[in-house]
Amino acid sequence: MPIYEYECDKCGRREEVFHRITDPMEVECDQCQIQMRRLISKSTFKLQGTGWYVTDYGKQEVSQ
Repeated sequence: MPIYEYECDKCGRREEVFHRITDPMEVECDQCQIQMRRLISKSTFKLQGTGWYVTDYGKQEVSQ
């Protein structure tokens, strides 16, 4: 389940919320009782190891 980050425009409170992509994206601030706006966070996705780049795929020799 994705994690979404929200921020209140009035008080600046931030909150992380777990919910499905099909769930409504409306989150209410507990302090101000107004709708919070969703933030776009940095991704933590990182490619490591071999085989991710064109240079990592060498020409294979055909054995006879």
